[in-house]
Amino acid sequence: MLRIRKQGELKKLSPFLGIDYDLVEFDAQFDGINVLCTSEVNMSDEKIIENYHELSKIEDCFRVTKTEFRSRPVYVRLKESMEAHFLTCFIALVVLRVLQVKTNRMMSSKRLVEALQSARALELGKGYCRVQANEDMKEMNQFLGIEWNYAHVKSEKIEQYAKGWCTTQKIEQKNG
Repeated sequence: MLRIRKQGELKKLSPFLGIDYDLVEFDAQFDGINVLCTSEVNMSDEKIIENYHELSKIEDCFRVTKTEFRSRPVYVRLKESMEAHFLTCFIALVVLRVLQVKTNRMMSSKRLVEALQSARALELGKGYCRVQANEDMKEMNQFLGIEWNYAHVKSEKIEQYAKGWCTTQKIEQKNG
């Protein structure tokens, strides 16, 4: 029952529930079609689509920064601290994208972050460490050409881990 406040009288509410089949049929003609609206009148269709795809890459960067790196909320007050926080997130994003390129995008951003987070080194004393990582981290190491199938290593070996996998020389050798 619906009460009308001004007059105090009660009126029955009987909503109509139904499907407008003409409207459903009209909408069906657009299934699978992606419409892009733009103010760029001097740009070719191909260029507009290319720019649209670039936009989705940028949006993906924001998504990764917010979800995988948990860039927000920021619990700092000083402007310099906020800038440092977001610079750190940006550098992490760059490293992540380099890893994706170097591994031919074999893993999603989430899997790569989880792989990196799984890497552990526990100091045992006398210059030795126990190391562990999940299977994705081991797979990433293999893909990067890093031999790392150890349970216990000398501390110096950890310091040398992955040095040089991102150098220009190695990239040129692989491409050339």
